[in-house]
Amino acid sequence: MPFFPNPFQPARRPYSPEDRPTTRRGLARLVLRDHFFDLPPLNLLLAAVYAPALLWAVTGFFYILEAMGDDGGFQDLISLSKTWVLVFIPLGTLTGPAAGGMAAVTRDLARDRSRLPWFTFRTAVRSCWKRALVLSAATSLFPLLLWAALAFYVPSLGRLAAVPVGLTAALALLWLLALPTLYAMLVSYQGSLGTHVKTALALTLRHLPAVAGVRLLTCLPVLTALPAFWIGGRFLSAMLLVLCVYYLLFGFALSRLLWAFTANWLFESELDPCLQGGPAALEEG
Repeated sequence: MPFFPNPFQPARRPYSPEDRPTTRRGLARLVLRDHFFDLPPLNLLLAAVYAPALLWAVTGFFYILEAMGDDGGFQDLISLSKTWVLVFIPLGTLTGPAAGGMAAVTRDLARDRSRLPWFTFRTAVRSCWKRALVLSAATSLFPLLLWAALAFYVPSLGRLAAVPVGLTAALALLWLLALPTLYAMLVSYQGSLGTHVKTALALTLRHLPAVAGVRLLTCLPVLTALPAFWIGGRFLSAMLLVLCVYYLLFGFALSRLLWAFTANWLFESELDPCLQGGPAALEEG
């Protein structure tokens, strides 16, 4: 199989419909085996779309770490991070339509029904870009909400500020956990955006351990690289190079494929059995 397959041609697989797996694990193994090298073109598209927001986020992270190392006070840290939070809002908002389009592509890919992924991507973006912008704008506001909670409550409440700040952080974490399911629902089901938000949050809360486990799995490369920040030196440079290569070639698309597996499982086990004509769910094994 070529490393960069033609994205404008349907994928042809060497098995008949009778050979399709009957369990989710079998389907996941088949998709990862047969479609893994379909991910780099999709990943390059995601990397290009997310590059401004990611570069700004990483730059701000290191800048804040440097400011903390200079023994600056809490108010100085809040002042420095204000500009970073405000600029991140439009950068993060612009990623919404691409996230919606990629949710449609990886949804089909996770079901081994991938046909003309760029056509699927373009169709999904055209159909849901307005609502996707609303979701990405809401996501980009959470750093501002967390910043506002820190700036307002910490000086006035002291240690008691842990309660409102913790609640804000918990709400932001729940939103991030539900976001992949929400994008997949946006391109899979009809209904109002408010209904999709409530349903995605309810599904995430009901299956919180599984959803959180998948999120941790997608963050594993970054978590593995964290000790390099304390070791420093050449080890840090090598680890950053490995991370850059991984996320440039596979990381973003592979994470979304894992999220698509999870979203499809939630839909098939919770939503589709309640819909007339919904697809039959695969077995758990």
